[in-house]
Amino acid sequence: MANSTSADDVASPTSLTIAMPDDPLKRGVHKPILFECAWEVANKVGGIYTVIKTKVPVTVQTYGDRYTLIGPLIYKTASMEVEAQEPTDPALVATLESMRAQGVKCLYGRWLIEGAPRVLLFDTGSQYHRLDEWKGDLWNLAGIPSPPNDHETNETIVFGYLVAWFLGEVRSASTSYSFNPCLPLPSILHTKLIQL
Repeated sequence: MANSTSADDVASPTSLTIAMPDDPLKRGVHKPILFECAWEVANKVGGIYTVIKTKVPVTVQTYGDRYTLIGPLIYKTASMEVEAQEPTDPALVATLESMRAQGVKCLYGRWLIEGAPRVLLFDTGSQYHRLDEWKGDLWNLAGIPSPPNDHETNETIVFGYLVAWFLGEVRSASTSYSFNPCLPLPSILHTKLIQL
């Protein structure tokens, strides 16, 4: 039966799986790509930073260079936390070029911790001019209000939308995908980046 589907052919609902355009071996459930998002990636604020650092060596051992952490770009500590590099993955190169062309500032490289995972840090300030639009989206799509002068809320909204934008661009730059991202879910569902 040439057209039958086995359990091995079905993507895991908890991983991001992408086949790169020039990759002769399609990535699937056996070689998933994992993007992990957290506010404390290369940004020591509290206990989550320690939790992330503690689990990174095991995650890198499992995923290798298919694992990338995504967080905010904090300029005062970035040079001590991250060794800047340019990505070599064609989909990431295309995605970051596209986003940078639209004014997104970001830093890609290796986090200088055990395991040296890849990181992508977004400068939320580079896209604050979109804040009202994105707040409007949250209200119109999901009825989620946001206070006008709450810095923490504003940072979270801009960061969330940058991550959603990034995931959409990665998907567009790839030939196939299967993933289950979670933020910001209302925007992701509205743009049909995924369907639940």
